[in-house]
This record gives sequence, C-alpha cells and structure tokens, in this order.
Amino acid sequence: MENQINMGDQNSQQVGQNPSSQSVQIPEKQKVNYWVISTVLLLVVFVAVGSWFVWNSKTKNKISSDQQRPIANQVNQLEATGVIRTSGLSEEEKQKFGLTTVNYQITDFGDYQKAYQEGRTQGYYLISNKVNDELLGKCVRVAGTIPEEWKNTNKSDAYNRSALSVTKIEKIDNSNCNPYSQTQPTADNAQEKLVLRGIVVHGKRPAPDIGYDYQLKLVEPFVDKFSSAGSPQKVSLVDAIPSTNNLWNELENNINKEIGIEGYMVWGYSESKYFQIINVKVTNNDEETEVKSLITKFEKYIQDRNVKGLMSLFTPAKTKEEIASYRNIMGQDPDVGAPRLFNNVTSNFIITNWKIARREYPDNKELIIKDNNKYFVTVDETRKSWCNADPCAGTYSFENTSPYILEIVNVNSQWMVDKYYLMNQGNTRNGGPKYEALMF
Repeated sequence: MENQINMGDQNSQQVGQNPSSQSVQIPEKQKVNYWVISTVLLLVVFVAVGSWFVWNSKTKNKISSDQQRPIANQVNQLEATGVIRTSGLSEEEKQKFGLTTVNYQITDFGDYQKAYQEGRTQGYYLISNKVNDELLGKCVRVAGTIPEEWKNTNKSDAYNRSALSVTKIEKIDNSNCNPYSQTQPTADNAQEKLVLRGIVVHGKRPAPDIGYDYQLKLVEPFVDKFSSAGSPQKVSLVDAIPSTNNLWNELENNINKEIGIEGYMVWGYSESKYFQIINVKVTNNDEETEVKSLITKFEKYIQDRNVKGLMSLFTPAKTKEEIASYRNIMGQDPDVGAPRLFNNVTSNFIITNWKIARREYPDNKELIIKDNNKYFVTVDETRKSWCNADPCAGTYSFENTSPYILEIVNVNSQWMVDKYYLMNQGNTRNGGPKYEALMF
C-alpha cells in the first residue's frame, strides 16, 4: 500500500508540472538501406533489357525468314500468290506423278531465271475441284498443304514443281502478280515486225515450264517465210507471249475478243515459233466484234461438247415445235436423264475446223450481214460424223466442209443465236428450223 501511495504521489506531481517542461519520447527514425534498393533496381533493369533483347532477336529472325521465303508456311498451311496456268502435263506424266485429275498449276511467282538458279519451287500442281478455266491467266492467292508423298520428292523430276492440295483460293488484283517484265525487250533490227489481227484465247502449255499461254486465231492468215518446216508456211493460229505485265493485262481484258497485236515471230520451245507481242491494239467494241466473239464461244462449246453452255447461247424456244426440239436435245423426256446431243446417231458429230466464210469478189470480206436488227453470219465448218457400220464402225469419218448460217439477234442488250441451220439455195435467209444444224 505504501508503495502504491508513493507512486500515486509521484504521478500527481508529474501531472501538475508545466506542459512545456514535460518530457516527450520520440520514436527513433529507421535508417534507409540504399544497397538493397540499388540491387533490386539493377535486377529489374537487367531482366527488362534481357527480355527486350530476346524479343527483338526473334522478331528480326522472323522478318528475315519471311523476306527470304516468297511462300509462307503457317500451321502446316502453305500460301502462294501467282498466276493460274494449264498444267502442261502429258497423260503419261499425270500417271507418273499421280496427278491424273490435275489440269492446272499456279506459277509465275516472279523472276523465273533467278528462281531456277536458286533451285526454288517454280510452281504447284493444284489438286482441287475449285479451279476451272474461269481462273486461267488470273492472279490468285491459294492456300493448302503439300501431300506427304510430295514432301521429299525431287522437284527437278517434276519441272521444279510440287503439288498442293488446295483448301482456299481467291482471285486478287493483277497488280499483285509479276509474271512478265516491266520493260520492253530490245528489238532485233534483223527481224520483220508484223501486225496480226484475230481473236485472242487461252492456250494449253506444251509442258509445265513452257509459257505458251495465249493464242491468236487470225482473221487473215499470213505466210511465215522462215517457218520451222524449212519453207514458207501459211499460218492461221499463232502462240503469243506478252513481253510486259501491261500487255498481259491487255490480253486478259480481251479474251475471246478480236484484237490486233504487233511484234515478231521468234524461235521457241523445241524448234517451234511463237509471236512475241510488243503492242496490243484493241478494236472498237462495236456490234460486229461482239457478234464474232459470240460465234467463237458458240463453236468452242460444240468442239468441247458442252451441251449446257451451247444451249445457253440460244434465244428461248417459243413455238411448239421449238420447245419439243429443245426437250429432245436436252433429254428432258421421261427416263432419259441426259442430253441426246452428241450422244445419238443423228447428232454425234465433231467439228475439226471452222472459220467465218468470205466472199471471193470483190473484197474478200467476211460474210457478216446485218438486216434490220438481225445479223446473218455464214460459217464454214469441217465436220466428221460417227460411223456405226463397217468398214468404219466405231470411228468418226465422212469428213466434209459445208456452210452454215447463224441468225443472231439482240435480247436485253445481249447478242444470242436465234437460228442455226445448213445453208442451201432455199434457206439463205429465215430458212431452216431453230436447231437444224445440231443434227448432222
């Protein structure tokens, strides 16, 4: 008790003292460890710099790799940009390479000679049912995979090409492709400059690496004084190759149209000759040019035995007789199920050659005559019919050349065939039935 009272007295005395003289205890300030802080900061900087260096190295390597590889490989998908051409493979080569259904390739990636010297792949045979003639000559981007059996194949045995199973294909602007030179080649003064006129069409390559991709069906044949035969020869069809990308675009924009081309006949593949184009002269897109383009398409459909395409060029059947003939041709009768055209005795024929006929006097002008709003065009066709009897049974024989008339009219701003019949003294105008000439 005594001790407690004394402590109380002491506390009372302290409380009673002047506040200004009161003693206040302040906590001691902790010291800053600068060594630890600098070590942590140095470690953070080191990690950041190291990460940046690794990321930058990977990025540079990727960019460098992409620049050296014209065709990208991402997630087992190979992507290529080029021009669609015919495969150029013979039937024997298709069997050899296991490409029996392949008819097209993508090629023209750029500098051909440089690619050849560096041993790069110069094309891909396209395994796909998405590619057709509509894409021929067009700039496209394709994606797909290389079949396992082609991954270790020696490309030199396949014309420095591989195969591609296509998963995607899209047509893109021609400016994305560079199949030809940007500048004109130097002309040889010893060569004769020629100007030819005709209808430009896509050609078929004689080999995968031979770029005979265009042909001109000449309006007027010319005499090649230095033909591969060793003597002057009359030429009506020439292989033609544009010398620049601009000329390539001109050709593509005028497929199946009549144009003029200027250039030289030069030596090419296996002692063959082709026409090197240095200028394209597009004719006026007048009615007669459009009519002639229609006839070219019409005759090609017959040669290709494309019944659906051929019949789409006719005006619709109107009379009872025309409708019955159309149904008979298309096999629309019950239990037929397939077109009769080219598949029975009366219509199983082939056209081996054709041309628009010309009058001999006085100007050798083509027989394209307009009467009111209808064109009458005379076409000379060389045909062979199917033989069912000995001694020619099972073959096309009895070849002959005859003039046929196509009556052409304009329907909704589109030229169409209204009648197609054999010309004779009695039906030179408004003569035979609508589909008469489809029966041999």
